[in-house]
Parts: sequence; structure tokens; C-alpha cells
Amino acid sequence: MCKKNYFTIKKNGQYRQVIKKSEFICYINRIDSEHEAQNFIDQINKEHNKARHICYAYLLGLNDEIQRESDNGKVIMESPLARLAFLFLML
Repeated sequence: MCKKNYFTIKKNGQYRQVIKKSEFICYINRIDSEHEAQNFIDQINKEHNKARHICYAYLLGLNDEIQRESDNGKVIMESPLARLAFLFLML
């Protein structure tokens, strides 16, 4: 059964904040496929090639059939959904 109502990203965005001399950058981007997601992640990795940690999370499908996340070895939040909720709160 397909969801009739769902949340999505209205527009792409970026948020930056410096905390104790560390810069945190949040990107939020609409994607339609895993290929698009991986391309976006690769673009961010190239753009910030000196970053110590690049974390990501994404959901695809009307029923969130595809869920992927990586904390790059650093525990930030317990689930991809929690991380995505945090991104929505930041923007």
C-alpha cells in the first residue's frame, strides 16, 4: 500500500555553523535515484576533500523502500531517520 501523504524536500539547501573551531556543513538535496544520491555524495566529497568526516543519509521511495546512511565511523545519531529529522530541523 502506498502512502498518500509524505514529507519531501521543498528545495535544496545548505547550512553552516562553527562550534568550538569546527565547521559543520549540512547539505539537503532532492534526489530521484540512488545514482543521483551517490553523485551528490561524490560531489560533496570532492568539494570538501580535506574534511575529517562526511556523513550522509537518504531515503528513496514513497514507502522509504531504500534507506542508506553512513556516519563515516563517527557515531552521531542512531538511525538514518533521526539524522534526516535533524537535517530538516536545521533548515
